[in-house]
Amino acid sequence: MDSFISRETLFLFDLPKLGPLLTIDDFTPHVGESYLVDANPQPIPLRLDEVLADRGEAWMERQPFILVFSTPWEALLVEGLYRLTRGPGATPVELYIMPINAPPGPRRVYQSVMN
Repeated sequence: MDSFISRETLFLFDLPKLGPLLTIDDFTPHVGESYLVDANPQPIPLRLDEVLADRGEAWMERQPFILVFSTPWEALLVEGLYRLTRGPGATPVELYIMPINAPPGPRRVYQSVMN
């Protein structure tokens, strides 16, 4: 039997207003494109390689999804919160990005999970 958890049960206090939730539709058209990561000492190009839909529940605000990114092997992003832009005039987004264990190759692989 499926159970339904009300929004009031999940949140005991009001969440801060952070703007609209990012959805899978915000990223799917940009697969294969590069974002520029605001990193030190210089920005790093981060290519969006794949968008994977994940299973959600009826009470969730959005369908969960996973973004798979890659960088050239020489560039390394440590796990953390990064600001990304897709190009001039595009609205920047902040994503928590984690490296994925992958064998050495031409690119390093990362993920960002949206629940």
